[in-house]
Amino acid sequence: MSINSALWAGASGLLANSSALAAVSDNIANVNTVGYKRAQAVFSPMYESYGVNSRYAAGGVTTNNRFQISTGGLLTPGTSPTDLAIAGDGFFVVRPVASNVEATDAVLFTRSGSFAADSQGNLRNDAGLFLYGWPVSADGTVTTNPSDLSSLEAINLSSIGGAAEATTKAGVNGNLQASQAVSAAEATYAAGVSGTNMASGNVTPASDITTGAGLVDGQIGAGTIAFNAQGEIDLTNTTLPLTLDFLSSTNAAPLGATQYQWASGTGVAGQQVTMDLGSPTQPGGMTQYDSPSTLTSTQVNGSAFGTFTGVEVDNDGFVYAKFSNGIVRKTYQVPIATFVNPNGLNVEAGGAYSVTPDSGGFTFNVPGTAAAGTIASSTLENSNVDIATEFTSLITTQRAYSASSKIITTADEMLDEAIRMKR
Repeated sequence: MSINSALWAGASGLLANSSALAAVSDNIANVNTVGYKRAQAVFSPMYESYGVNSRYAAGGVTTNNRFQISTGGLLTPGTSPTDLAIAGDGFFVVRPVASNVEATDAVLFTRSGSFAADSQGNLRNDAGLFLYGWPVSADGTVTTNPSDLSSLEAINLSSIGGAAEATTKAGVNGNLQASQAVSAAEATYAAGVSGTNMASGNVTPASDITTGAGLVDGQIGAGTIAFNAQGEIDLTNTTLPLTLDFLSSTNAAPLGATQYQWASGTGVAGQQVTMDLGSPTQPGGMTQYDSPSTLTSTQVNGSAFGTFTGVEVDNDGFVYAKFSNGIVRKTYQVPIATFVNPNGLNVEAGGAYSVTPDSGGFTFNVPGTAAAGTIASSTLENSNVDIATEFTSLITTQRAYSASSKIITTADEMLDEAIRMKR
């Protein structure tokens, strides 16, 4: 009977508009939720199949849920360098666990980038999901893979520790006065004999060095510096060694003549230091002009041990560790996952999404390449909800719900009329 189908149509209208109200309510409630994507109840008619002369029977209406996942929200300033947003397409790769990961542990994707270090040093967002990235090797390279999950690991800041850089170059800028009288002590000078190997002064780091034959009092080299007639350094006739090879403090082999190593108590690895005394074709370095002797400057690279002080993240997704000695070092690179159809992703708790057949498989991209956006540090993505649109939807949904209820009351009155025909 068509009246019965009208009752069903009215009831389905109530259900459909109730679902629409739920979607609007979630949108309004999450208007300030970082990375939230607007939900929408899409109405679809439930038509019956009819012949040419068939009487009409109402099919009613149903709703399908859709989420505007691919629509970005406004990017606004965050409060921390680990507040991250994606300017463009793609998602952060997150998982609910940071260690001892098993194949059954979920792989999720999110735009909610309010990450902060937990008590273990792992970066996790407000939903408790851990951020994953590619580790940077000691030589600064990154092994990326567009589909290999095993190449990713949870980004952990506590494992960074401290950092130091070994000295590899030392330079001197200065002048030795050409007219300076030669010291009388030069007549007894002998580089390899204690007491006569310095006209004056003392060698202060002697206890830090262990030396072989030919070197005494902490020496690491001996020789002369030669100059040409114009007072410029003559590297051809200079015999002072310009490359210093320090053996490790753990070296147990006997030292040969003129060899040296860091003393065993220092715990220093072997290193090579290049001495830069200048060049006749370049300004600076050592000179022998007839002007007062002076040490203008010294340049030594390397840094003493520094402690971890914070992080920075650039547009390419590199996470840089900063240390108290000024060193800045790459530690991880954050990939951006992209999908052929991001609106086909399945919505999970905490503003995360999982792969479905409709979304297609994921591809891990270096930020700013292919279809992936770039990463903005100290930035968060707002929800893509427009509050004016939602309040308008509230009004239309309420009216549609009320109208559906009128269908039911009208059909009820018509049924009552049909029943009273017998009386």
